[in-house]
Amino acid sequence: MNLHTPVAPTEGVCPFCEGHEGMTPPEIYALRPAGRPANGPGWSVRVVPSIEPVLRIEGELKRVGVGIHDMVTGVGGERSDCGKSESRDHIR
Repeated sequence: MNLHTPVAPTEGVCPFCEGHEGMTPPEIYALRPAGRPANGPGWSVRVVPSIEPVLRIEGELKRVGVGIHDMVTGVGGERSDCGKSESRDHIR
């Protein structure tokens, strides 16, 4: 399985749970014991980019006046923070 191609979750399987790292994009950050490989099990906290982000970090922030309001372009970052669940039944 290619770790850079997220897989659609199946019913009853949480892509954010430990052991399902191949179902998410590569991690941005993780807390794990020294020597454990990235994008694999053994983490206590894991951060991955959103697979369908509303905001993008690329681009220029632009402001446009609309009446008495200002509108700005959607520039920023999105991520999913994963912490180990106390229960394996959290996806029910």
